[in-house]
Amino acid sequence: MVPSMKTRTTEIYQLNPVLDDPRFEGFGLGDAPSVLGRESLLDDLCSGYGCSGNKWEQTRLGHVWPTPFVEGRVSEFNDFPCVSMMYPAFSERAVDALRDLLEPNGELLPLKTSLRTKFFFYNVLTISDALDRDRSQVVFFASKPHWAIDIKYFAFDVKRIQSLSIFLIRELPSSVFVTNYFVERVNSSKLQGFAFKKAWPFPPGVNWRLQKPARKKGDDLKKETLVLVLKFGNTEEEISRIKGFEDLVDERLQIKSLESEYYGSYERHEINNNEYRMFFSCPKVDALLKYLLSDIKRLNWPTPIEAHCRYGGMFNWNVKQKLNLI
Repeated sequence: MVPSMKTRTTEIYQLNPVLDDPRFEGFGLGDAPSVLGRESLLDDLCSGYGCSGNKWEQTRLGHVWPTPFVEGRVSEFNDFPCVSMMYPAFSERAVDALRDLLEPNGELLPLKTSLRTKFFFYNVLTISDALDRDRSQVVFFASKPHWAIDIKYFAFDVKRIQSLSIFLIRELPSSVFVTNYFVERVNSSKLQGFAFKKAWPFPPGVNWRLQKPARKKGDDLKKETLVLVLKFGNTEEEISRIKGFEDLVDERLQIKSLESEYYGSYERHEINNNEYRMFFSCPKVDALLKYLLSDIKRLNWPTPIEAHCRYGGMFNWNVKQKLNLI
């Protein structure tokens, strides 16, 4: 619940983690077993799982919560990393700033991590019937109008949203919504990692999803690409050495704050025709290669390592490229 806002106009936003900035990564849960007799713990986290009809309620988890271990390249400054990119997770710093909004509307459940900062999964329990279905543009799964595939235009009952801060709606259980009061608290507390997309109000017929957000700084952090290519026989010794190198560069590229110089991020690898290819996104590929050069040399690979400097995005092939042999 929120303090009285009688003189204020309420706005509603979809709550998401930052996804377009490589400095903000999330947690992965792995194959943790279900505590509710489902397929996995991820199913337990899923809002409205297994419910039929439009009067479903979210299951409480606090009494059976196993405090699972989550892992990922989450920075200490990320206050909203989420689990599997969609299930809300807050830092202890965010919980302290938002506690009076979070606790009345859900459960804060601890997570185990390898980080110094504490993180909590947030099980949203407040479910609102505020959506005005007659005035909204809703695409439902089936002829019985329960769950939506998409909502192109939201219309809300103003009286029903006045006391809300963070909530679910019955028609779209996979999305978490917040009001502008929540957004303002996040901004005034200088919390990091939150992405808010305005859902309401808009003029009739305006598709909220098609409204372009402001350009993010993260757009510039994946401008160029480094590809390291190692000749690879797929032996246990080679796999072990490469794994150690991957762990090393992950640690080297991790930044401590948003003010730290950012060189790039290790994105993925692929094995093709006896080659082990490592892909890095970065703002400046020459600077990234210079930063990692001593680590690459210490790998002491038996054959020359190809360092392809690509002056464009990872999936843009029609750009200038330069090959270095290390």
